[in-house]
Amino acid sequence: MKEPKLIMVEWYDAYSDDNWQSITDAIIHNHELMLVKTVGYIVSKNKERVVISHTTAFNSTRTNRIVCGCLQIPMKSVKLIKEIRL
Repeated sequence: MKEPKLIMVEWYDAYSDDNWQSITDAIIHNHELMLVKTVGYIVSKNKERVVISHTTAFNSTRTNRIVCGCLQIPMKSVKLIKEIRL
């Protein structure tokens, strides 16, 4: 079984804060999109989403891949996907 690909995904995430503020301050301080970079092993990718995991392993016979810490990112939020070569 071949090794899983390591990728970096640049994507726009939601942002929130939980303090009281005026509407004017909320508009001024929350106008920029939050561009996030996430690195992980690709689990799956289609036109709707990309799923990555922060950890991957194989069983002792290397026939089954297992993953931990999966994150699903909507493709509508993705700016860039780049393979990382080790």
